[in-house]
Amino acid sequence: MTLALAALAVIGLLVFLINYGRIIIASFRHHIVTGLISLVPGINIVVLPTIWARIGNAFVISIIGLALALGGWILGGKNTINQLLTPTSTPVANSLPTINSNETTQVNNAKYKELPLPHKTLYQLRYQTINLQQTPVGINQQLRVTLKDGSILEGRLVEPIEQAIIINQRPTLPTLRIKIQDVLKVEQLIKTQS
Repeated sequence: MTLALAALAVIGLLVFLINYGRIIIASFRHHIVTGLISLVPGINIVVLPTIWARIGNAFVISIIGLALALGGWILGGKNTINQLLTPTSTPVANSLPTINSNETTQVNNAKYKELPLPHKTLYQLRYQTINLQQTPVGINQQLRVTLKDGSILEGRLVEPIEQAIIINQRPTLPTLRIKIQDVLKVEQLIKTQS
């Protein structure tokens, strides 16, 4: 229900603003002084008789929009709008049990132990040079291949290494086939503990 009241308030405000804009435009079309006076809310009622033929319906519609906006705001839309505009405030479900602070402390001490964050990383990823004849390399292993011309290629191994190293750099890029005789060095990504 409060969401409907909030929507009513917003729609009423939009109707009011659109029609108030129509009144201002019609006032400036009549005369510049009339337009300047119509910019000031409250005092703009003075110029209404002079431009009533042009803006009579816009004025009535704007009053209805203002009444809808105020009604929706006062009847409870204000709370919903405030909750939507402030994301940090989250409603708490009424079905949750309440616990006093002494019970919370006992629960935390009994079941949970605070663990400090480690002072250094638990592991590091780095490339280690491997000998292809001695070290078995599994499929999907991340490799860095240095070619004899100095270029470096990185990717995941697609097929077992026989006559060539076949790696895929990214799913969107084509698979690369590198001949063994063109390879200067092969490195494998490994995880080491710090």
